[in-house]
Amino acid sequence: MDKSKYKTFLVFKGIKSFFKRIRRLAFIIIAAFLIGFNNAFYDECRMVNDSKSFDKQEQVFDD
Repeated sequence: MDKSKYKTFLVFKGIKSFFKRIRRLAFIIIAAFLIGFNNAFYDECRMVNDSKSFDKQEQVFDD
């Protein structure tokens, strides 16, 4: 086996794995952004519809 071809193969394999890591990181960042945006939108809708007070339970004191 020619050593120059083997080194070239390793370089391309390294570049390919590097781009896979970048792609995976980009998907994670986009997913986190979308989840955060969805949660913020949900909280805003709850405030507009005033359903936030219905989620809380009243505290009952036993005398």
